[in-house]
This record gives sequence, C-alpha cells and structure tokens, in this order.
Amino acid sequence: MTGGGSETKPTLKLRQAATGLWRLTGLVFLIAFGCWAAGIVLPVLHVTELFVFENDVSLLGVVRGLFGEGEIFVGVLVLLFTLLLPPAKLLLGAGLWHLSSVGGVGARRGVALLDAIGKWAMLDVLILALIVVMLKSNWLADAQAGTGLYFFAASAILSMIAGHGLRLTLRSAA
Repeated sequence: MTGGGSETKPTLKLRQAATGLWRLTGLVFLIAFGCWAAGIVLPVLHVTELFVFENDVSLLGVVRGLFGEGEIFVGVLVLLFTLLLPPAKLLLGAGLWHLSSVGGVGARRGVALLDAIGKWAMLDVLILALIVVMLKSNWLADAQAGTGLYFFAASAILSMIAGHGLRLTLRSAA
C-alpha cells in the first residue's frame, strides 16, 4: 500500500511516442532550420544586368535593399514572411516535439498554433517567386536561381514534413 495516494503515470513526450521514420521528426526540424539559415544568407538569385553587371542577391540583401530604397511596407512583408515567420515555426515545432507531453493540452494548443502559422508560411515562397518574376520581367536583367533558393525551398518542404510528423504522432499517441 502506498498511503492512499494515486500513482501517476509517467508522461510520454511526443518524441518518445513516435514510431517508424517519424522518430526522425526532431532531426528534420533541425535540418530545416539549417536550410533556412543557409537560404537567407546564400545568394537566391544571380542577376546579370545589361549583359555586363553581375550581382548575387540574398534574402537578407533583398530586405536591406527594400528598406534602403524606402520600400518600408514591402520590406516589412518580406522581413516578416521570410526572416521571422519560418524560424518561429521551426522553433515552435522543435520545442513541441522535444518538450510536449502526448496527452497534454499544451501539445494540442501548440500544434493548433503551428497550423495557424503554417497557413501563412507559404507566403515566403510566394514572395520569393514574385522577386524572381520582377527581375525576369525586366528586359535589361536576367536572373538565375542561386543555391540559397534551393536551401530556402528545402527548408519549406522539410518544415511541412516535420509538421506532419508532429501532428501524426500527436494523433496516434493520444
């Protein structure tokens, strides 16, 4: 007998409840974060103007350039949807994965927040596509995809995969 108290069942973390390849979800969040970091500093575009001048453009450079040119509204949008929202989503997902309990209300609320952020997260890809279209539509300039673009796209895709693994594990373990 244990003195009348009820025994508490140890809480299982999401990362402990995952099965199969979904056990790698935490690692996928980490790789996605690394791809995002590389994607914002490496050139996303290689621009040639007037067939002579060449310039490599990173997402950080785009944001700096927009603010420097006085395009505050567009600069804030690009800053928000390419530099702030994606890492927030990745950090929230990784935090939920490592710290949330399977049956906890916090995990369900966190995943709901992650889903809400995820609805806006693809706007970063749209903004990047608009930048490419704007540069390609100028007959004086030619734009080629840079390595940063591929890292940034990989981050978005890996983020979706990791988020799916998080939701799937939460549903199956509850």
